[in-house]
Amino acid sequence: MGANVIATKTTIGGPDRPLLLGYIRADALTTEREIGLATADLAGYAAQAGYALGRVFVERTERVPAAFEALMVEAERTGAGAVLMPGPQPG
Repeated sequence: MGANVIATKTTIGGPDRPLLLGYIRADALTTEREIGLATADLAGYAAQAGYALGRVFVERTERVPAAFEALMVEAERTGAGAVLMPGPQPG
């Protein structure tokens, strides 16, 4: 994984749950707090849906597609069953 890619290293869940990887797109104005909140949202959904959340890859718009490419490598390496991206919050 290149130095320009941010990814968490902790798996949240358990070994008996299927693995889910996360992907967050962040622009230049996205704060670390917002990334942390989005990661927490992914973890909450993963737990509710019966998955173990593995790495969460953060794609900075000025570095596209580094994190996406790293995500694809990780998905193939681990056999992850799903990839989750946060969407807009309901109104």
